[in-house]
Amino acid sequence: MSAKTADEADPSDEKRRRRRALLALGLAALVVAAIRLRIADVPLERDEGEYAYFAQLLLQGVAPWAEAYTMKMPGTAAAYALALGLFGQTALAIRLGLLVVSLLSMVLVYALGRRIGDEWTGAAAGAAYGFLSLAVAVLGPAAHATHFVALFALAGLVLRHGFGWRIENRAAIRHEFRRIRRESKRPLLICANHLTLVDSALVAWALMSPPRYVLEFDALAWNTPEV
Repeated sequence: MSAKTADEADPSDEKRRRRRALLALGLAALVVAAIRLRIADVPLERDEGEYAYFAQLLLQGVAPWAEAYTMKMPGTAAAYALALGLFGQTALAIRLGLLVVSLLSMVLVYALGRRIGDEWTGAAAGAAYGFLSLAVAVLGPAAHATHFVALFALAGLVLRHGFGWRIENRAAIRHEFRRIRRESKRPLLICANHLTLVDSALVAWALMSPPRYVLEFDALAWNTPEV
C-alpha cells in the first residue's frame, strides 16, 4: 500500500497540528497577558496622559480640538475612550484596553503566518509579535498609538491576503496621482507629525506602488510637505 502524499494527509493529523499550534499560541498569549497585567497599574507616561485627557473629553461629549489641541489625529483618543468607558476611569483600564489590542494583534499575525506558511508558522509569528511588543526599546509597555495602528494595519493585511480585498480603480488612482505631481510643484500631502505616515500607509500604497517610492522618495510625505 503506497504512502499518503501531502495532499492526501489525514484530516485528523491536520486538526491535531492546528490544535497544538493554537495551544502554543494560547500559552504565549497567557504569558504576554501576565506580564502586561503585572505592570498594568503603573502611572501613565507622557503620551498616555495626553490621550487619556482627550478621551475623557470625548466621553463628556466634547468634540475633538474644541477645548484642547494636539497635532495627533483623534483615533487613539477614541480607542482610549472606549477602554475608559468599558473598564473605568483608571490607568488600569487603559492598560486593559492595550492588552486586548495586543492579543487581537497576535491573532491577526497568526492568521497571516498561517496564510504564508502553516499552523506552526502562524503560531510562532503570533507569539514573537506578542513578546516583541513588550520590549521597552519600542515603548511596548505603554499604550502608544503604534499598538492601535498595528492592529488596523494587520487587519488590512488579513483582508488583503486572506480575503483578497483590493483598492478599487487603483491603477487609475495612481495614474492620476502621477499626472498631478508632473503638473504641479505645490505640496500635495502635508503630515502634521511623523505618525501620519504610519497612519496613512494604505493611502500611500493606493497612490503609488512601494517599489516606485524607492525611485521617487520625495513622493512619500514625512513630517513636512515633501510631495
